This record gives sequence, structure tokens and C-alpha cells, in this order.
Amino acid sequence: MTSNEERRSVTIRGLDKDLYKRIALLARESGRTIGELINESMKLLLATTSAALEAAAKAGTAVTELGKSVAKGVKEGMNEYVEVKDISELVLNAEDLRGLSKPLVLKNIGKLVISDDVPYELFNNVVKSIVLVDEVVIPSSYPKLLVAAKCRFVKKITQSM
Repeated sequence: MTSNEERRSVTIRGLDKDLYKRIALLARESGRTIGELINESMKLLLATTSAALEAAAKAGTAVTELGKSVAKGVKEGMNEYVEVKDISELVLNAEDLRGLSKPLVLKNIGKLVISDDVPYELFNNVVKSIVLVDEVVIPSSYPKLLVAAKCRFVKKITQSM
């Protein structure tokens, strides 16, 4: 895609004006553009629904029952993990992770730093997923590909020196 194609305007009919105003306010408060927030919203929607949609399409006539099961699972699953989101920069140390009794999901964070005092086993056991993060900094001893397997829509993974 050329830069002209990437920057072209798109008109969306039927957009809820109140939602748009709220996104515009969030964009101003976070120092981001409306386009960036809408793009991230669409990426998150695609990431969280693609597996459910694929399963529903394959299920054919069982779609209704599958949908009920998925909805029930999502509702029950919401209490199964701790979610930390919408932070510019977050540094996690071993004490932070040991204090959790449920798996951790990290979402929409500018820069996420995992301190060198966090053993990989602790990170692997506690962190369930990392979604929509600009940069993840991990200790140099971590297996980068195994960390990447927990990531969705992460722009950059670097190892600390």
C-alpha cells in the first residue's frame, strides 16, 4: 500500500455521534489521533472475535448453541484474569507478579518493561497475554519467540542489556 492509500479519508455512515465525541475526547486526553484510536479499536475487535467467528462459521447449524456457549464462557472468563490497560508506561517487577492470584492480561500500553528480577518462569506462568502495546522490553535471558507468542498487535519487542 502506498502512503497516499494509507492516508486516504474514509467516510463511515451511521456512526454514533456520541461515541465519536467520546473517542475525540479520549484522543485529545491521550495525545493520540482519532484515527489511531479507531484503528486500535478495530484491531482489538478483530483480535478478540476472529477465533469465535471462525468457530461459528464452521459450526453451521450449531451456531446458536455455540454462540450461547461462547457468550457464557466469555462472561465466566472475565473473572478468570486480572486486566491492566490504558497506561503510557508500565514497569513490572517480580513482587508485582508474585502478588497476583489470577493470570494477567496487559492491554493498550505504550511501553511495557519487565524488570530483570522477574524469572522467565514467573512471567510465563502469570502473564496470559499482551495486546496493543507499542514496545515490550524483556530481560535478555527471556526466549523472545515465546514472549512474542503471548503478544497481539505489539509493535516492538526488545531485550534489555
